[in-house]
Amino acid sequence: MAGRPRKSAKTLELSGAFVKNPQRAREDLAGAGPSTLKPPPHLPEKMHATWKYVIDRLPKITLSQSEEVMVESTVRIYYRFKHVDEKTDEFRRLAHTLLQHLNALGMTVASRAKLGHPVDRKKQNPFRKMREKKDESDTKS
Repeated sequence: MAGRPRKSAKTLELSGAFVKNPQRAREDLAGAGPSTLKPPPHLPEKMHATWKYVIDRLPKITLSQSEEVMVESTVRIYYRFKHVDEKTDEFRRLAHTLLQHLNALGMTVASRAKLGHPVDRKKQNPFRKMREKKDESDTKS
């Protein structure tokens, strides 16, 4: 795989990319539909609190049923991670795997930065009004 993975259309839309380049507007594949955010019935009852903990902290920007398997896997790893002795090799392996899962779901600082966030471009530049007035006066002349 060469280069960076594609950002989702929803992420690009929220970051204002389609306003800047409307010709690049596109739709993402439908996926499996919106997520229910409820634990799957086969998840053990003892992991339901962990499920809620993880779901409450997930960025909801692209969450759909397609990610529920990854979320469930993360919940199982996190549950084991919290209940294993810190001095064991298993703890280190779980920590490494958990970090990979958290990155994949956008739950770390670095991975969240890749998702983008809504930006109001008009509020971003304090000199925008001056520039727009100048452009208007140039077109009138």
